Amino acid sequence: MPDEAFYEKVWNGAQAIEALSQHAPTQELLQAAEQLRARLYAGVRGPVVAYIATRGESAVTEYEATAMDTFVAAAKQLPSEYSQPAFQCLEDFEKCRTAGTSAFMCGLALAICLVERLIPKKEEHVRQEKEDDIAFSNEPNFKVLDVSPERRPIAADATKTKDLANKQLAKLRQNLTECFTDEELHVLCFDMGIDYEDLGGQIKSAKAMALVTYCKYRGIVPQLVEACRKLRPNLSWEI
Repeated sequence: MPDEAFYEKVWNGAQAIEALSQHAPTQELLQAAEQLRARLYAGVRGPVVAYIATRGESAVTEYEATAMDTFVAAAKQLPSEYSQPAFQCLEDFEKCRTAGTSAFMCGLALAICLVERLIPKKEEHVRQEKEDDIAFSNEPNFKVLDVSPERRPIAADATKTKDLANKQLAKLRQNLTECFTDEELHVLCFDMGIDYEDLGGQIKSAKAMALVTYCKYRGIVPQLVEACRKLRPNLSWEI
């Protein structure tokens, strides 16, 4: 059975894929990340990523593997301006594969690395382009009438908001794991109309992660927080 460290790797990797599906620096990587994200969070009984995190790599199907291969291929085609920050990520990916780790797990690690290195790089390009526009507008006889949406410096705020949301969800998962018994998690799911047995995982921490993921992708995190607050009113449930 996978341990807590494995759950965290899968969870963090999936979050990185989600971030890249919104903020990747190239259209090719953006589309590949979105396809992989859609696959990871598909599933009738809950997100596929929850099953992988709680049941191990044996839960990875050819669909996830193929989507991951496409994602890695897109990462290897990054243009020259991103080659330096991306090179270390790709080099680490090859080392990971040489060490015998599966392509899927190495791909998740690659996604985490790219988020850390490429999104800040993209924001740097956005800021530089904005500064160039301002300088250009100050030249005699020239005036910048508009700045296209992709050139407006909004990526940093969007990334900070995303990071904050992820930290809040991680705190929610931690509260569920540390402050609720298995029986109370059963009651919580029952009160929300969720089948506890349909959630991935066998141990409490895995069930808590699967529950948060389930609620996140159905837009019912506020309802989950409210149900938690009723059972544990003395805890902080600010999400």
